[in-house]
Amino acid sequence: MNCSMIWITLLAACMVTPYNISLHGINEVLGSHDMSKSMYPTNHAPEQDKEPLLSGVCFSPYEKKHCRDPKTIKHQIEMLSAITSRLRLYSIDCGQLELVLEAIDKKNLTLKVLAGIWTRNENEPIEKMVTDFNAILDKNPKYPSYIDGIVVGNEDIFSGKPEQQVIENINKVRSKLKGRSIPIGTAEIPTNWTPSLAKACDVIYANIYSFFDPKTIAKGMKKAARLVIERAEQIPSSGKKVVISETGWPSQGETASRDSYGAPTVNNQGRFLENFACRAAKKNMTYYIMEAFDGDWKEGPSVEKNFGLMTPEGQLKFTRFDHSIKC
Repeated sequence: MNCSMIWITLLAACMVTPYNISLHGINEVLGSHDMSKSMYPTNHAPEQDKEPLLSGVCFSPYEKKHCRDPKTIKHQIEMLSAITSRLRLYSIDCGQLELVLEAIDKKNLTLKVLAGIWTRNENEPIEKMVTDFNAILDKNPKYPSYIDGIVVGNEDIFSGKPEQQVIENINKVRSKLKGRSIPIGTAEIPTNWTPSLAKACDVIYANIYSFFDPKTIAKGMKKAARLVIERAEQIPSSGKKVVISETGWPSQGETASRDSYGAPTVNNQGRFLENFACRAAKKNMTYYIMEAFDGDWKEGPSVEKNFGLMTPEGQLKFTRFDHSIKC
């Protein structure tokens, strides 16, 4: 295989320099499409013998605060399998975990799932979610093999929960997995990782956004991408694997004053993605890009709704973005 080929650019299977990645590859694979019809343009279905462009992508099954219909979710998973080898989920609501596993199994997709147990829903105890999680995996003997890990909560300490409660939640989930050997951890921002939290986890999952770091403003996308890697390498991991469980750059939204080098634009989003993916490949780091689709269902600042590779309707943002870099 040749590293200049669009599909063979990111993963460690082709770790020779120079690295070459082009977002034009994503455009060729996905193209523009009608989400209500076939998810693939002619000859653009995923080819199982080619490596995906991205290590991982975060996925949520919502639109405008509602669950997408099951058929659409399955089609989106099949489409995303053309550009990534991993999906991160945050919960099991909307039937998302079962729908993803079913799509992987029936379509023979080369995808692994980083499953999520959401812990901030007071109306749904963790015990019930783990029971439902086990019930889903019990439906097919192959389903457990598709699970790459479980993230218990997401930035819970950042949101105000004590570290000890987060550790207790991790241990509670681990104790109820019916003996399944699945790596478990939680996802936090880098500054919230401590040796005691790392000790409770099998894998260190870190959400790292240089976009929100003042040091990246006016420094450009190369600096922004490098900073994410540096933050991951500085986490006190106790020798455990560090996975970048969220990173990305928004394409638009209201922000404080920023010059063009650090602004939320489609061009900057594309440049960050290329620079970061290239650097992560060099380091052989597992990461998840935030996110597959813009989150029009989210509350809060508009900028947080615009990290998607695609619009909520499924239109790729980079249809006119065609350049490659070497690093």
